[in-house]
Amino acid sequence: MSLPKLATRSWAVRRALAGREPFRTYGAFRAAVGGPASRGRLPDEWWAKIRDVPDGRIRYTVYSYVTPIAWVLDDGTVVIPPVRYSLTTTGHQGLLYALNQAPGAFPEDAPRRTWVPSQVPGSWDWPRASTPAQTNAPTEDRPGAARTETVLDRIRKALAEADAQPPEKLTFEGPRTLKGAPDLAYSEAWTQAAHRR
Repeated sequence: MSLPKLATRSWAVRRALAGREPFRTYGAFRAAVGGPASRGRLPDEWWAKIRDVPDGRIRYTVYSYVTPIAWVLDDGTVVIPPVRYSLTTTGHQGLLYALNQAPGAFPEDAPRRTWVPSQVPGSWDWPRASTPAQTNAPTEDRPGAARTETVLDRIRKALAEADAQPPEKLTFEGPRTLKGAPDLAYSEAWTQAAHRR
């Protein structure tokens, strides 16, 4: 039987820890029934303490990566070595409080909602993207529609309307002392002098 795969920070992980149930996560946090199967980065003094425990007394072990970070003895004693590891393992150690709780102390996880794409209200008449083969072909989205204008046609039409408008009159908004002064960057004297250099 395969172990359930849980989200690391979910309520389900906390319930599994409280109930001493084996699990694995999508990350590096997991738990198994029985004693430690590997040492990982557990310090020598704590590894020696585990080896001194008679066989069968360790009933449940919690791992971060391959390092045992907590274990539960047959009398219910929870052992959590006060050892610092990586930031990820520190996060896993923060979930170990659940080992001293009742499984019913944690709520159920919210059910996952699936996203169903839908149109925004009022967007039914928005132009739809079309492939190059459809660009010039008449589209009959609604009964009675002979040809629907494509997005490209609408852009061309808007650009043509903008080109037909006369440019708006420019007004001078600088200091009065500069009003009427030539713009040197575009004056003939300036451009000819720049070319001579």
